[in-house]
Amino acid sequence: MLPQPRNSTPTRPVAAKSPSRYVWTFLTTILIACLALALFNYVVNPLNYYPPRLVRPLSYGDQLVKVDLMNRQAAGPDVLVLGSSRTMKLAPADVTALNGMTAFNGGVSSSRPEEWYAMLRHALDDLHWQPREIIVGVDLETLFYHGESNEDLLSSPDLRQHLPADMYRESLWNRAALLISWDQLLLSRKALALNRGARPPAAITFDPDGLLHYVGWEKAVAEGRFQFGVEFNIRDYRRRYDGLDGFDEQRKALFEQMLKLAAARSIRVRLFATTFHPAVLAEMVKLPAFNQVHADAVQYLSAAATRYQGVTFADFTEITSFGGDQDNFFDGVHIRQENGRRQLERLLQQ
Repeated sequence: MLPQPRNSTPTRPVAAKSPSRYVWTFLTTILIACLALALFNYVVNPLNYYPPRLVRPLSYGDQLVKVDLMNRQAAGPDVLVLGSSRTMKLAPADVTALNGMTAFNGGVSSSRPEEWYAMLRHALDDLHWQPREIIVGVDLETLFYHGESNEDLLSSPDLRQHLPADMYRESLWNRAALLISWDQLLLSRKALALNRGARPPAAITFDPDGLLHYVGWEKAVAEGRFQFGVEFNIRDYRRRYDGLDGFDEQRKALFEQMLKLAAARSIRVRLFATTFHPAVLAEMVKLPAFNQVHADAVQYLSAAATRYQGVTFADFTEITSFGGDQDNFFDGVHIRQENGRRQLERLLQQ
């Protein structure tokens, strides 16, 4: 047996790492990556779902634009116009010319009763406007729509706070989940790329008083090269009315809350059913669902006008009801300012 060298120590076996350490390292790495992804998507905010606005979003809906314009008004108007894109050519300047009152057009694309209610609440409660009148263009089918609210409405903290929580609770969860999604990462990269370069010209613009301008259409009209068509509108509105069955009770309740709020503030309300181009209406009346919705909605709105003080209702479904001109349309449902002026003339006579 050989002698052991002095000061030598026996070699100890190296302890094997616990498998749980690998698991925790892996999970920690995944968590850090998810948090980094969520923070990146939150800051870039490509769909304008979250508070930061450091990067211009890929889309910025009418609801958000109109709230921004409302917040910049030096003084509240005498008349507030509410409704969908089918009301956005009711010019505030025409209101002033007809009755001397100032006005703001708060119409937004594809709006429903929850938009009208939330925008009125924002005007009255947050901005402390004191309008004397509101004009509401009602797309009749919106009272029967049972689907989700517009994303742009739910993206606006100014408006969302005035809605029932159940109308946006699920949306908040979905937006939180999107923070760690690959799809939103791609949209964030796209938003950053677009912010570095020139954007294409805007298809629509708004005046400070909320009046909409269709840039391309209006230029084509002025140059005499506008091409009118209704085929898309016919397909779109057939789809909208397909399967409609009964009022949406929550939207109906919000509509009534709007009327009650106006009555409590002594605000006159002028309701009207939005119009169709004759070529579109001729196709729509062939649908039983359209006729049923129209009959039920007109009956309901007429009754509401009798139940609430200061409320009137006019059915402008047909252009003959307000002396409209079938040549003053951009498409089958969107009127030009000339027809908007005629609607205002008839409404303000009531």
